[in-house]
Amino acid sequence: LTEDFMRLKPYVLAGHCFDYTKLIDNENRDNFADRLSSAVQAGAGVHLNLSPRLDMSFAGQYMIHLGKEIGTDVNNGQLHFHEHGGARPEGHLLFHVGINYKIADLW
Repeated sequence: LTEDFMRLKPYVLAGHCFDYTKLIDNENRDNFADRLSSAVQAGAGVHLNLSPRLDMSFAGQYMIHLGKEIGTDVNNGQLHFHEHGGARPEGHLLFHVGINYKIADLW
């Protein structure tokens, strides 16, 4: 192992994604609601270097959805879709575990 080999390499991450959702009534395919929205996420992770070319990665991040949410109600046996506007503070946690093998040293 070389002198600059570090066993743990922590990192931060942030990102943005787009999401298309379409909900369709099973009884009436013409009754549907759809939306295009986005989300932002941020978190941290660490590479556990097993050798200079092989590592395991562990990361966790929190994602917040931006845009309208689609909800449903059933009235008199009929399914109705409705939208809730705006970003909400709710989101979800994302966890990642990976194994990486470096096949080339590009920089």
